[in-house]
Amino acid sequence: MVSSSKKRSLMKTVIDYWLLVIGFLLIFGIYLYTLCPTVSVGDSGEFITAASTLSLVHPPAYPLYSLLGKIFISLIPFGNFAYRINLMSAFFAVLTLFLLSKLITNYYSLIAILILAFIPVFWLQSLVAEVFTLNAFFAVLLIFVVLTTNHYPLTTIRSLYLFSFLLGLGLGNHHTLVLLLPGFAYLLYKKLIADYRLQIANYKPNYLATQLLTTFLFFVLGFSVYLYLPIRSMNNPPLDWGNPETFKAFSRVLTRADYGSLRLMLETGEKKLSFLAILFRFFFALKENYTFLGLILSFLGLLFLAYKERDKFVFLSLLFFFSGPFFIILSNLPNSAEAWGVIERFYILPLVVLTITLSYGLSYLTAKISRYRVILFLLFLSIPIILFVKSFSSVNRRNFYFAYDYGRNNFRTLVPNSYFIMDGGDDTFYTTAYLKYGEKRRIDINAFDRGGLIFAHPYGKDFRWLSREEKNIRREEVEKSLVSTGRAVYYSTMNEKILPGYQLNLTGILYQVESREQPVPRVRQGSEERAKS
Repeated sequence: MVSSSKKRSLMKTVIDYWLLVIGFLLIFGIYLYTLCPTVSVGDSGEFITAASTLSLVHPPAYPLYSLLGKIFISLIPFGNFAYRINLMSAFFAVLTLFLLSKLITNYYSLIAILILAFIPVFWLQSLVAEVFTLNAFFAVLLIFVVLTTNHYPLTTIRSLYLFSFLLGLGLGNHHTLVLLLPGFAYLLYKKLIADYRLQIANYKPNYLATQLLTTFLFFVLGFSVYLYLPIRSMNNPPLDWGNPETFKAFSRVLTRADYGSLRLMLETGEKKLSFLAILFRFFFALKENYTFLGLILSFLGLLFLAYKERDKFVFLSLLFFFSGPFFIILSNLPNSAEAWGVIERFYILPLVVLTITLSYGLSYLTAKISRYRVILFLLFLSIPIILFVKSFSSVNRRNFYFAYDYGRNNFRTLVPNSYFIMDGGDDTFYTTAYLKYGEKRRIDINAFDRGGLIFAHPYGKDFRWLSREEKNIRREEVEKSLVSTGRAVYYSTMNEKILPGYQLNLTGILYQVESREQPVPRVRQGSEERAKS
């Protein structure tokens, strides 16, 4: 006969299970409702193009993301390519939350997960084609492997092999996983040292050297996903950033040499913030995303761990510090709205860590004030509700066609068989790439960027290695020769004097080149429909 205590325990388990199921269905349903239906701004168009055509994007080229995106496009039978890749972001966001629910086993796990789900930056990245929810998934997966590893020697070593492989594979999506290594190294050392001592006691020579070599080989196996880059580059994909067919070019892409390794933007010469100002901006942004109460409870949970579970406290503190303050300071961004807009998505890793500590903060505070348990539960539940209500209108991408309409309007301006030269702007580059190569629109036009980085271009194979002055001379020579062919030439630029000796006329939102000797035919209505294949 089952005792009443066992019945209550079983009932609680069933209730917790169904609460989690309902919670995840709710989250995924909201993500689906607010999902972007097409290409978005920023790098979205580039990543969608990479997935649909197996192209190579900006360094470090994100090979794992491109390959997984191709699988998603092949498996999902509905929606345009952009919608399917956006759906992949939502899928990995929910998978991240699910793994966290397995990692956080206390009573408040669902509330902590709901808070992360509706944090503006995490929610937004779950709705568009970006690498950050997949990066969060790998981060949580690695944390899960490390925290659930016990001290039984065989299990510990196997977990180390798995961890090394997943780390190498995860770096094929985003390099910021290396920021978590100090924390992982600390906890793995604490768990493995007892195993190593046991093996020494059993007189197993060269044990440590053998395990380190095997661990490294598993890492190399995962990291070998980068071999995709030179192999694919040799097939001349539509986008072939860096053309990594030689060892020199491959290493430049792998190390992000064009950006300066950890730098997130190309150098602009703008004024930088001070150390303290950067930290203030960082913690202010955390407060804006997590709410002040959520942030306080997260750090309260960290203090609780310092008292109760010191190893876990050090582990999570290292993860937070290196993925948050350390990285923000190291990135050395200029003090501009654009720069802080770029950095915001990188808050996801420290926010994931804070979600784990938050659950401990909620649990600790409830235990201390147990007589107000119900009131505290309702107070804590109000945090994700407030986040949801506050963020919904700004995050919702259900009818977001801005980038798509912008690209289509550009294409409507271009007459058949014209040249489209882009002088800058990720939204122009990547929306053009998606429409031309992903949706196969305007395959008649010849589109390329003046930087010679993204598209196939006519500036010559040595263009990347020229000095700035030499590049400007080469651009002028090549672009004037294109005008001389008699084909229409258009610029997406803010500089109407970009081509000396030629008049540029504003046509739609582009500039059309008009030779002083031979006017170029002006735009004709409906040219896009005639030229579309």
